[in-house]
Amino acid sequence: MMLVMAVLVASAISTTDLASSAGAALPAATDAAPMLTPISGWGQTTGTDGRGYFADEHGRARQLRGFNIKTLDPVEHIRKRPGMYIGKLGDGSQADDGIYILVKEAIDNSIDEFVMGNGKEIVVTLDDTGLLTVRDYGRGIPLGKLFDCAAIINTGAKYDSKAFKKSVGLNGVGIKAVNALSSHFEIQAHREGETKLIEFSKGKVVKDMKKPVASTEPNGTRLAFRPDNTVFSPKLRFERDILERMFRFYSYLNTGLTVNFNGQKFRSKDGLQDLLKENLTAEPLYPIIHLTGADVEIAFT
Repeated sequence: MMLVMAVLVASAISTTDLASSAGAALPAATDAAPMLTPISGWGQTTGTDGRGYFADEHGRARQLRGFNIKTLDPVEHIRKRPGMYIGKLGDGSQADDGIYILVKEAIDNSIDEFVMGNGKEIVVTLDDTGLLTVRDYGRGIPLGKLFDCAAIINTGAKYDSKAFKKSVGLNGVGIKAVNALSSHFEIQAHREGETKLIEFSKGKVVKDMKKPVASTEPNGTRLAFRPDNTVFSPKLRFERDILERMFRFYSYLNTGLTVNFNGQKFRSKDGLQDLLKENLTAEPLYPIIHLTGADVEIAFT
């Protein structure tokens, strides 16, 4: 990739384009630009004069200087390079668009609670404004750690096996990415008769309940987010059929779990056997063989 970048820079610029970002004149080239050689591991190049250059947003060669090196905080990095965290952005019309990765990240922690034996139902709602809410009935995030779990990257309870012996999420990144890429994000925990709520916009706090207040609701965690259409497409929208398929598959992979989506309940009795039946395009030659164990499930025909 670096070689291609160097070739593109060398062919795209002319002698008049060669000016350093500090204004110093660069060595003249006889026809177009100095021959550029990629420097491994950097997206920069060196010219025949031995000086370091990189391509600016217009494809022109610029000299690499100290002020070109930047350090971003985690929220800035997620918003500037969202593809590193959620893949392609898209507008929600395809199942692999980024907003469905946000849904997955929002619901995976609730799945982990179910797998650990805490709560048998996850309630998901989508309103007409595009706000998607996930409420589980697990243990609830400890109230004193609510901000950390929502906003400080690499924070989580899954770095050892004491709180979560089995889990989908491992890295303490997912919910923070949802937070940073949402125009509205809120997280609320109910725990032992108390609750706390924090609201964010684009990863920044806009409302913080400093102290917990009394709650009569069951233990658990509630997340709500609206993806930021300045990051995604302005035409962004959730497709209900894509969401329904996601939640149906969650029920297949987690036998006994109920996912309630806007009043429609998805629950599977036979897990992967149900999944296999749904995806068969013709009558199988042999009956489905379905094997289950403590940590393994197999279905085939």
